Amino acid sequence: MPASLLAKRALWRLRESRGSSLGEEIAIDSKRPRSSFSGDESAARPDSAGTDGNAAEDSGIELVAGTWQVDNAGTAAEATEPSEGSTPGNAGGKKPQDAAGKAAGDAEQRETLEIMLEDGLHLTVELDSGERLLNELGYKQELKRRLSFFEVFSIGLSTIIIYAGVVPFYARTYMNGGAVALVWYWWLAALFTHCVALTFAEVSSSFPISGSLYFWAAALAGPKHGPFAAWITGWLEFFGISVGLGGVAFGGVQLLQYTIYAATGGALNGGYLLSNYECFGITVGVLITGGLLTSLPIQVIGGINVFTAVWQILLTLVIIIVLPCVAVTTQPASFVFTHYHVQLDQSHLPNAAYAFVVAMQLPLYGQYSYDTVAHMAEETKHADRTIPAAMVSSLTAVCVLGWGLIVSLTFCIENDERLLGTHNETRGEYPVVQIIWDVFSHRYGSGTGAVIILSCMSVAFFLGVVGGLTGASRAAYSLSRDSGLPFAFLWRRVNRDRTPVYAVWLCCSISIIFATPLLNSTDTFFFITSLATVSWVGSYSVPIFFRLIQRDEDFHPGAFNLADYVGSTGRRLINLLALFFVVYTIATFLVPIDFPITASNFNYACVGVICLVVFFISWWLLDARHWFVGPYQHKGSTQRISKYSAGRLFM
Repeated sequence: MPASLLAKRALWRLRESRGSSLGEEIAIDSKRPRSSFSGDESAARPDSAGTDGNAAEDSGIELVAGTWQVDNAGTAAEATEPSEGSTPGNAGGKKPQDAAGKAAGDAEQRETLEIMLEDGLHLTVELDSGERLLNELGYKQELKRRLSFFEVFSIGLSTIIIYAGVVPFYARTYMNGGAVALVWYWWLAALFTHCVALTFAEVSSSFPISGSLYFWAAALAGPKHGPFAAWITGWLEFFGISVGLGGVAFGGVQLLQYTIYAATGGALNGGYLLSNYECFGITVGVLITGGLLTSLPIQVIGGINVFTAVWQILLTLVIIIVLPCVAVTTQPASFVFTHYHVQLDQSHLPNAAYAFVVAMQLPLYGQYSYDTVAHMAEETKHADRTIPAAMVSSLTAVCVLGWGLIVSLTFCIENDERLLGTHNETRGEYPVVQIIWDVFSHRYGSGTGAVIILSCMSVAFFLGVVGGLTGASRAAYSLSRDSGLPFAFLWRRVNRDRTPVYAVWLCCSISIIFATPLLNSTDTFFFITSLATVSWVGSYSVPIFFRLIQRDEDFHPGAFNLADYVGSTGRRLINLLALFFVVYTIATFLVPIDFPITASNFNYACVGVICLVVFFISWWLLDARHWFVGPYQHKGSTQRISKYSAGRLFM
């Protein structure tokens, strides 16, 4: 068999046995001339057309199905050559070979894997840079590393969801600032949101691991404060992202609810409004469907999220371009970009300054959850470079497309006074539906076009659940891997496709449980979103704070380093703005939004968050501090870990 085909088949087998994406460059060392190549792996598969299965055995291909082992210290990464007759999962009988010819204790980690084939060929495979860093951090590769940049970018875009903030919060923002609040507050938030994303991008490049925020908090805080920082960060993030999925699913259901209401006659002609029980049932159905899809192999999940991203992008472009062209009446540019008004008589807020805080909820809710990308680090090729780029670019794409959507909708407001009035199809409760409905019904005498567009927007919400659940399950998996969750032995298990299915259904179940208040009142949607947002964004503050106060010499940067672009002072300024913005976001979602305050309209998110924090801290003081050490239990290489406050991370 030709050496090139033999080596390609060996590479394919090695990838399958290790569940990771190795480098494409292969070098063949023998008495023959040295050569390198890359190409389609399909030709190397044992079951490929035109390949003789017996030739595989004769060529010694089974001997390359060794195991990749990382000991508890994370310093010894070895390719073990199986003895004759052994299986890929039962390698033994021969002395382990050093993967790069260096001692296990060398500070410089190995970047290649060498394998001796039966006929004397020497196979050298370049390791994925993300996996190498994962090994340095003390973890072995368990998940399949298959995702490309565009697939991870798609997960980020589909999780943020272009419509998540615009659709449910449009009325509140328009009432408390008019078109100016809609159009310009969006970019004000985007400026600060990118500061957070850039901070996370730098840290994720140095620590490309599924635990993301949880691990970063421990690594940046140092061994003295790291365990508690990891504990509070991990629990806040896990709770926030899991609960938030119910809000995302219901956001799509509520959009569907008012679409059906308008299509069946609306408030003017006795339209049908889905009951609370029907809305809850659809929400549960969406979450369960999302759980089923997220339980599939990662390459399938990647494809689903690519489809979701393309769906959102194309649909948004259609709305941006088509809506103003179809509208019979449009607002002038002066209205869209300069019209400011605060309807205190309707909102009953104390003053215009308070109205500004409430109006900012639309961009704040519509531009977060980009950190979900970091949870895919252990399943992404070259995560130290791919994750930072995907995180920032997906956020930027949402900001640009979301702004275009807001501008298009605002141009198409046909009657400013009627939009939030009670004498329209949606009773003034869902202006996005009303705007799109008016555009098509006034042009064609029928709202069919509006129903199609609004239904497609609902589907985008539902598809976004898959991306969110993917990130949530990886957060749960990573936290369980360090014994941070009850019954951690179960949630950290992966199936034969290397998918953490138990963690998927844990997050799905929590989402359903916290969606049950919708049975009583759909108004609890804002309570759920506020509680989830504050909890999730609150977890941002810990790693940002420790990165802000950290000395440059105590941080080992990855492929992306902020200081290379803006200098050390610029990096600290970005970190400071990011921390300020996170604190502001938390405060924004905790303040009362309805006045006069009563028991029925009080923002109970503040009570919920206080209870959560008290519970997590009490659990830590009374119990968890005696056994939870987080990532400190992995005594791996320390070269990429902070020395801030008390020396290196791993003691």
